[in-house]
Amino acid sequence: MNAKSLVACAALLMGVAFVAPQASAAGVQSDVVGYTTIKMDADKWYMIGTPFTALDGAKTVRINDLFRADFQTRDSMRVLDTNSNTYTVYFWNGNADGQKGAWVEKSARNPVPTEATIGPGQAVYIQKTKDAAATTLTLAGKVEATTVEFGLDTTGSWSQVVAVWPTDTALNDIVWTGMKTRDSIRILNSDLNEYSVYYWNGKAKEGQGAWVEGSSRNPTPSTRIVKAGEAMFVNKLDAGKATLLAK
Repeated sequence: MNAKSLVACAALLMGVAFVAPQASAAGVQSDVVGYTTIKMDADKWYMIGTPFTALDGAKTVRINDLFRADFQTRDSMRVLDTNSNTYTVYFWNGNADGQKGAWVEKSARNPVPTEATIGPGQAVYIQKTKDAAATTLTLAGKVEATTVEFGLDTTGSWSQVVAVWPTDTALNDIVWTGMKTRDSIRILNSDLNEYSVYYWNGKAKEGQGAWVEGSSRNPTPSTRIVKAGEAMFVNKLDAGKATLLAK
């Protein structure tokens, strides 16, 4: 995928909060539940991924269960399919799902909510229409560090991912595996409407490898901070799976 063809989107304005643990039936373990809110303004793109896992342990979650808020009809969502390198587009229909509103397929006039799902660490684009009111989206779930796998076994790939951990984390404090020199990451800047680009240098950080700025030959690890829920485009030049883990 040509980086210039990627849809421009806005960075996140968010805060993270935690609520009291929920005791398990056995009274031994407990789950910490967290939530984060994201304000989305009209005529902007947002690249969003939840930094939480599902409370019921499900491996995938319906986009209509995860991304519910006071959206306006014709707001849209785009989900990248790494295998085909294409986006599936969904539209918000405020009259769907018994007037509660829902994401639908093909047209904002479609009354049938989609059953599409996404997995842990998968991010989406949401576009607010030009004349829409601002939307505040709340994402919630279990606070649980989770390894996110991406990439393809047969060819290089683009993946739209997010770290599943609800705190701001230095890009180079995230644990990465499977990256090679000249692989790259792009993170959107909403004000400048452009990507900040980082390259993997396998010799940086005393041979451990690190994300650097400007060129993969730069030996100095980047100090970039990735916000909780801030999504990243990762371009793997070669075939092979990779992982990220923030905690």
